[in-house]
Amino acid sequence: MIDMFALAIVIGLAALILTFVALHYFHLVQRAKVKKRVLTSEQLTTLHNHPSWHLFNESEREKWKQQINVFMHEKVIYHSKTGALLGTREKTQAAAQACLPLINRKTNYYGQFNHFFYNPDAGVFSNAAEEKIEWLEILYPEYCREISKNDMERDEFIQNSKKFFEGELDSTKLQKFYRFNPRSSST
Repeated sequence: MIDMFALAIVIGLAALILTFVALHYFHLVQRAKVKKRVLTSEQLTTLHNHPSWHLFNESEREKWKQQINVFMHEKVIYHSKTGALLGTREKTQAAAQACLPLINRKTNYYGQFNHFFYNPDAGVFSNAAEEKIEWLEILYPEYCREISKNDMERDEFIQNSKKFFEGELDSTKLQKFYRFNPRSSST
């Protein structure tokens, strides 16, 4: 009797583990397919007009486009003022902003959020219509863990990161965190 019970538990655990492995593998395969999608001409034009486009070399631009594809596929993005789904241009802008700091980082594409509210005029994300979250604020805890807890306050990190991705600030610590040097990458 005990042997049958133990066998049932082992089989149940094995089935549970196999289910989780299969789901993880399926998710990876889906992301790989999405990364291969080609952006539309409207999306490419939007990216070419992005202020940070010139900071990247061709390889980084390709990674950025792949991440944008995944972000647009996995996230629902609403306009923060109207609550309507964003159009192609605005959704591409939102995804580009969100993926900008992720280009050379291992990422789960802001896994804690399934949907965003985005204000295209201000470049501000939130996970609720009334709550304002700077898109870089989400990365601040990681910066504190990886680089330094006492180096920058949250608001300073956000402002310095924006300047960094606009090519206006040269910061060794931000280069290390983002795994990116805008001065050496542009072509």
